[in-house]
Amino acid sequence: MIIGPADVELDMDLPTLGGGDFEDWMALKVVVDTGKCLGYANCIADAPEVFEMPEDEMIVRVLQEHPDEALRSAVEAAALDCPARAISIVG
Repeated sequence: MIIGPADVELDMDLPTLGGGDFEDWMALKVVVDTGKCLGYANCIADAPEVFEMPEDEMIVRVLQEHPDEALRSAVEAAALDCPARAISIVG
């Protein structure tokens, strides 16, 4: 008897890292290291939908931790334009 994929039923979930849905795990994620950020705000010029800097602070904040894939090139440009190298992209 030969057993193939159609004969085996698997009852398992996709692995998750830290919980959450698989789509969230695979999504583009933007992180700013506030310890490195020097407030140049180049990232805001590249991706204003993703980054902001409040007037009373000199550190950039992330508006969208998981921006749409359509913003990937803008986020990558922001990371490259950051003189402090404070922006990381995951996914």
